Amino acid sequence: MLAILTSIDYQLFIWINSLPHASLLDALAGGLWGFGVVGVWWLLVVLQQFIITKRREILFASIIVSFSASYIVSELLLKELFQRPRPESIIPDAVIQAFGSSSSFAFPSSHAAVSFAIAFVLSRQYPILTPFHFGFATIIALSRIYIGLHFPSDIIYGALIGTIMGWVAVQCFDYVDRKLKK
Repeated sequence: MLAILTSIDYQLFIWINSLPHASLLDALAGGLWGFGVVGVWWLLVVLQQFIITKRREILFASIIVSFSASYIVSELLLKELFQRPRPESIIPDAVIQAFGSSSSFAFPSSHAAVSFAIAFVLSRQYPILTPFHFGFATIIALSRIYIGLHFPSDIIYGALIGTIMGWVAVQCFDYVDRKLKK
């Protein structure tokens, strides 16, 4: 069963990774790669929404906690536990468009984890923008396959971890907010 899942993962990687690599797409994917974890793109979205919200402290705390928890769980715990090599070391025909090689392992994707954590928190604050937030997180996650740094399962589990960490942060800070209002 594991061999079948691994085969599907590899085939999906090859299909997404071998999509036409136009200069504009490579530049966009590279920009998302370079700024994804640093958070410049998300920072712009968060700042814009931070300005219009009345619950600034709760929003800020939820984003910081979900971002940090997602990063710690994905990058510092699970990558070291599973030590899955990146596609470039397993699939010789992979189109690697990475703008600098990563020295960490592949599983799970920290970019996906952090992006989906932020998307979850922002979507709870602004439900009408849910498609935008999760769409943006999905583009960041898929760009990781496109530039050859992750397998699909890496981003799927990263997205799951981030969504869970976002949910936990929102639940915790909603609870604190309700207690403080009493």
